[in-house]
Amino acid sequence: MNEKMETVSLRASLAGFARLMEEALARKDSRIASGEWMHWRETRMPVEYLVAKAEECLAGLRAGLALGDAGKVTHEAVDLANFAMMIEDRKGRP
Repeated sequence: MNEKMETVSLRASLAGFARLMEEALARKDSRIASGEWMHWRETRMPVEYLVAKAEECLAGLRAGLALGDAGKVTHEAVDLANFAMMIEDRKGRP
C-alpha cells in the first residue's frame, strides 16, 4: 500500500467504524508507553500472535451474534479489524 496519504471521502458508516478502531487503539497507548503491551510493529510480537488474537476476536464476534449482543458484536468487530490492520501493516516481516 502506498504510504502517501490521499484525501478521500469516507462513507458515514466507515468513518464511524474507523473512529471506533482509533479509539480502541488509543486506549492501548498508555499500556504501550508503560511497557505493559508492545506495539504491533515490534518484531518481538510475532505475526502469528496477531493472527491468533484475530481468531479470538472472530470467535467472540460469532458468540456476540449468537447472543444478539450488539455491544459485544461491535467490540469484537472493532478489535478484529484492528488486528487485521496490524497484520496487513506487518506483511513481509516476521
